[in-house]
Amino acid sequence: IGSDTNGGLWVNQLDDVKIYDGVTSVTTPATWTMEPTYETDFSSSTGWTQVGSTVSIGSGIASLLPTSGNNDRVYRSISFNTNGKFVMDYDVIINSENKSDSSSIVTTMLSNNSTGDLSDDTLMWGFAFYSSSPTIKLFGKNYAGGSEDSTAEGTVEFDVATQYYARITRDGTSTTNSLASSSANRDAGVWLDSVTITMGAGVTNDMTRLVLGGRVSGTNSADIDVDNLSLYNGVTTIN
Repeated sequence: IGSDTNGGLWVNQLDDVKIYDGVTSVTTPATWTMEPTYETDFSSSTGWTQVGSTVSIGSGIASLLPTSGNNDRVYRSISFNTNGKFVMDYDVIINSENKSDSSSIVTTMLSNNSTGDLSDDTLMWGFAFYSSSPTIKLFGKNYAGGSEDSTAEGTVEFDVATQYYARITRDGTSTTNSLASSSANRDAGVWLDSVTITMGAGVTNDMTRLVLGGRVSGTNSADIDVDNLSLYNGVTTIN
């Protein structure tokens, strides 16, 4: 609805309005790759805060050397709300491990705690270690208000000294931790194993801290490298 220079009114109807930001042409390209909201190859520790000595960033990797009882980690603000939907990819390798009992070791987390601690809402992914087969399995866990809310574990045995390609997908009240044998299989959704957590009502969407952690339950220890992390916010699939 508008008006002309003589004070009259005119009415026009618009339909199927689309706005394309940052382009000069609306021609759809033959191929198009979605850009991550945040990505890092860990070539620099700028923007990360280190807590403790067993988790660090350097030489193009995030190095996790978790031991029993510590809550060592590196964390950073990701400056956006994950909105209940995201996809996070990263590469992970377990260089070595020492299993003396049953325990879990965290590799990646999203948290709404200002220092990436577990005292608030936290989504966690990593590996569960056991003294009997399968000795290394996928796991996922979440905390609501600092209390453990739910846990899921896989059934497939994973190996040390083997490069794996992880994808974490959140869609509303569930998150899925999946591992592939190659980046091509990850892109194609061909998984070695997947575990899904259904989150309780207490878990908020306000996950604004990305955390790499070495938290260990039990007396195990490990040497784990994480690299090439990309986070796509507001989506459940990427092309």
